Amino acid sequence: MSTPHQPRRRIRRQRGAFGVIYAIILPVMLGMVGLAIDLSMMYARGHELQAIADSAALAAARALDGTPDGLARAKENARTTARTAEYRFLRPETIDWTSSALSVGPTRDGPWTLADSANGSDLPNMLFARVDTGALDERYGRVAIAFLRVVGVAGEQHLARRAVAGRKESSIGPVAVCALSQSPLAMRSNAPAANAEEAVEYGFRRGVGYNLLNLNSHGNTARSFIVNPLDFPPAPARVSHQSDDALRPFVCTGHMPAPRIEGGSSLYVREPFPVSMVRELNARFASFNGGSVCTRYGAPPDSNVIDFRGPYGGFYISGAPTPLNGSAASYFAQGKLFTVADADVLPPGTTAASYGTLWSFGRPVRYAGGALGAPFTRNDWSKLYPVTAGAALSSNYTFADSPYERGLSPHRQSPVGMSGITKRRVLNVPLLDCPVSGGSARVLAIGRFLMTTPATESPPAIHAEFGGLTTYGELAASAVLYK
Repeated sequence: MSTPHQPRRRIRRQRGAFGVIYAIILPVMLGMVGLAIDLSMMYARGHELQAIADSAALAAARALDGTPDGLARAKENARTTARTAEYRFLRPETIDWTSSALSVGPTRDGPWTLADSANGSDLPNMLFARVDTGALDERYGRVAIAFLRVVGVAGEQHLARRAVAGRKESSIGPVAVCALSQSPLAMRSNAPAANAEEAVEYGFRRGVGYNLLNLNSHGNTARSFIVNPLDFPPAPARVSHQSDDALRPFVCTGHMPAPRIEGGSSLYVREPFPVSMVRELNARFASFNGGSVCTRYGAPPDSNVIDFRGPYGGFYISGAPTPLNGSAASYFAQGKLFTVADADVLPPGTTAASYGTLWSFGRPVRYAGGALGAPFTRNDWSKLYPVTAGAALSSNYTFADSPYERGLSPHRQSPVGMSGITKRRVLNVPLLDCPVSGGSARVLAIGRFLMTTPATESPPAIHAEFGGLTTYGELAASAVLYK
């Protein structure tokens, strides 16, 4: 039989049991709380260090171009980028950069060389950057442990993070043409005019327009090429990567996912360049109809879509009816299909109109003893572009930069209803070592050409003015993180 005191005894016994359980659980609970706090501090510091490594590696990779100047820019970019970063989110501090944190290598897997030690014959291949925050002052990776020390974890943890970045693509469109000469730099006398020695690069004259679909350095039949943008020797080429459907998006963007293409590179090519793809090229002029696969978002137009054939108010060329032809008239001589502007002997019937648009993108320069000299002036047009009938062309343009580069009224027209990007209509074109046989070709150089006017299917034409050669370092390209 129970007594009135039994419930109280039971309660006291239960309180004792709870006390024992609480005493057992409390250290576990404190440990879990401590684990959460300490791990969150370590996670936050690791995230900060990774952000520093990522941003510095990307900044360095964008500058690497295989030259000493590119390496110097990469080191400076990494330093300035890291110094703008902060760590310790509770009490932010800036980073004191250490040059030994940056290494460069030929592939995303290395081998790695400290940027300060990179030089010599290996430098042209150093196109990837690695940043290791472990090489920075150790205080940046130090995290004080408050709670986990009770379970044997050291009172300080030292963290480091690494990042590897490199170029992913080159700003080279799939259009390719034959170089008109094997000579990187030659002199054109422009005789009988005096004091008119002009520099010519791989047979192309600066300031002269060419129909890129109607050239051949070895015969009178037009040869043009489209480049396989996905496969590069020595890896095998896939047939599917050279189909029109696979190629059109790359014609839209003018980019290829190859980290480096330059003189000496090999490419897989197909000929001729499909004339229907001029629709994709014309996205640069805000034209997205006619079956083009381009969109204004993935392939925006140029910020200046003016037609440099004229006429427009303030047009800078006079002496020929407008609109001019977008390029100089085609002509076959000396075993080559080029233009009247390239012939050593002026063909009969050459008029001012034969030269088409001139100097919209750049000016020719003088040949100076094997080097590029000073630019010609507009007063030299009669020497550079003589005629056999009628008056010669003349220009009223007085500025040192070109109408396109100046980008101001009256030589500017913005795309309607959409934003544009500067130099979208500049094509970086591989100049091939011709004749080309089989499905691959060797690149002699990369030429810069400005589309003077929208391309056409009939007659087949990509009118583009030669603006000189470009280098790997000058080509805008994206860099990505690999690790």
